[in-house]
Amino acid sequence: KYQFTPKGPILVEIFPIHDDFAVRNLGLPGMIGALGACFGRVVTMDSPTVALKAGAERQFAWQATLWHEIAHVITLQMSQQRVPRWLTEGISVYEEVAARPEWGRDMEVPFALALEEGKTLKLTDLNAGFTSPETIALAYFQASVLVEHIVKTYGEEKLRTLLRSYGEGLEGDAALTKTLGTSMAQLQTSFDKHVDGRFGALRAALRPVPGMKPDSSATELKVATGLNPKSYRLHLAYGKALASSKDKAAFEPLERAAALVPVASG
Repeated sequence: KYQFTPKGPILVEIFPIHDDFAVRNLGLPGMIGALGACFGRVVTMDSPTVALKAGAERQFAWQATLWHEIAHVITLQMSQQRVPRWLTEGISVYEEVAARPEWGRDMEVPFALALEEGKTLKLTDLNAGFTSPETIALAYFQASVLVEHIVKTYGEEKLRTLLRSYGEGLEGDAALTKTLGTSMAQLQTSFDKHVDGRFGALRAALRPVPGMKPDSSATELKVATGLNPKSYRLHLAYGKALASSKDKAAFEPLERAAALVPVASG
């Protein structure tokens, strides 16, 4: 797909003890939250049954993690290790979904809420988003949406060219201008239009309804859902109100709520 043959051998090390994985990467135990790492020709990751300090097993999609890290092998080597983090992480998450849609990260709703609240990251701040625990999950997902936008707008060949340009010494706007014919500011504008189109309906469904009260009765919520048929919040509240009284009619509004908030897409 990337028309590139990585240099080998590629060493993949899988650790049954998470602190061993952390020490292998950083020289220190800890590294909480990480599942895998890639150094170009070395991939390290937790075992599917890795034991944490508390003794509990960590359950995660280890196949998706390995696929993610192998994508890093490609992007790091193609760029001579110079690829910006937003692009290498964006491609790895993008390729998870491309390989198997069920590997997609359940971030559509949090991302749509962040859009609605004006809390998404500016593209110029996307790299910095990976350094903060508060924004790292958002940064991974937003980077993948940006890669999706680049592929749909410019094509896969341009994405490959962009990766190679970093290995040739280009960076920042110079790389984008030479390969895509755009600047980061221009890319921000087109990206904003892309996310508006992709997440607009979801944002509307999640938007709070004026006058909605936490203690509204099932009868009041039924009326409100009739007036606001595309409100996820109202259908969910109505379904919960019916479910609390063990009313089997709860299934209908809950199913309508689920239909308004689709699970992972490409």
